[in-house]
Amino acid sequence: METPNKGSSPSQENDLSEIKLLLQKDPVRYRFPDNLEKFFLAAVRKDAISFFRANGHMVLVIFVFLVALEATLLNSTSQDIHYWVISASAIGIAIITALICARISALDKYYFGYISLVAFAGLINVINFPMFVTEHEVVLTGYFSIFYTVMAVYTFSGLHFSTALLINLAAAATIPVVQLFAPYPADYFMLSHSFIGINAMGLILNMLSERQRRRNYLQHQIIRIEKNRADSLARMMEALSRQDKLTGIANRGHFDRVLEQEWSRCNRSSSALSLLFIDVDHFKKYNDHYGHQAGDETLTSIAQLVDEQAKRPGDLAARYGGEEFVIIFPQTSDDTADLLAERLIETVYDANLSRGDVGGVDRITVSIGIATVTPTQKITLKDLIKCADLALYKAKFNGRNRCERLSLKEQLEHGLFNSTP
Repeated sequence: METPNKGSSPSQENDLSEIKLLLQKDPVRYRFPDNLEKFFLAAVRKDAISFFRANGHMVLVIFVFLVALEATLLNSTSQDIHYWVISASAIGIAIITALICARISALDKYYFGYISLVAFAGLINVINFPMFVTEHEVVLTGYFSIFYTVMAVYTFSGLHFSTALLINLAAAATIPVVQLFAPYPADYFMLSHSFIGINAMGLILNMLSERQRRRNYLQHQIIRIEKNRADSLARMMEALSRQDKLTGIANRGHFDRVLEQEWSRCNRSSSALSLLFIDVDHFKKYNDHYGHQAGDETLTSIAQLVDEQAKRPGDLAARYGGEEFVIIFPQTSDDTADLLAERLIETVYDANLSRGDVGGVDRITVSIGIATVTPTQKITLKDLIKCADLALYKAKFNGRNRCERLSLKEQLEHGLFNSTP
């Protein structure tokens, strides 16, 4: 059997210390605490089904070989022939039924149930078969079949050793009952010696396998939990590397990377890319009057309002530096970008974030510069950023608490700044 699948596992870190403690015990216990045992059994069942699906046909192959061997030893005129046919057919049907059931995913949760029934039916047949034949060679083959069947129950089935032992004992208990109807007496000496010896061997092998399986499972859980911890820490560090420490939205570095990606994407699709530069009006006066803590709180509040505007998957709001913010709007036209900018100005104004009049200003407002362009070989990303920045200065020059747009095409045509391919 394979090591129990590490995907079926307990919740998380709280179980790590318990798992390590269980692993330190030597020998490993044959039953875990309930919270861990249920996951282990689910893992064992999953692997047992996978193993049986992959190797169950070998059970059928060996069975066919034994049937063929018995057929060569059995005299076709023997009165025992019909008993042999019934027994072989019953076991063959049981094996085929188990193989079919193992292929039906809906029956996976009943695996141990139907495999136990099949094992029980097969054992009843092979244990009681010698009482229905007289030919010595066939009887010996029957005892060999007992050995094969018992070992298959202990190894191929994936059953817990206690369940496998119970099935074997239950099958053995049918001998006195079957003896009442069998044509020949049971050879209790042969049955007891062979059956007890085979069960002892199978039980020892199964117990050793069970112990190793449980040890492997615990080791896999430790590896899984520690890997999850490492992955979680890596994701957290990656998220922090993209996040502005003060406001919690994207930082300048992440903005630069995303803007390059969206520029390339819009360039390939020949679609418009809009960029908004946002500056908090009179923030220095506000910060000097109320202090840096109040200023930081205000910046954080504005950052959340800015971030709320970036609703689509490709949109991104970020802190550009100081009291400046930016928003990327991929595949967004001039008119749409203007409406979004005006909505943001109204949102900040209506939020009334100011704590009072500061130098004649009684309310926190923002100014926004807008630039929209469809990327071409003649226009660079630096041109877009410079255009949006100039539009911001125009908004502040024209009175603040407003948005202004500059046409990058017009700026280039009038030579107000040179494009650098």
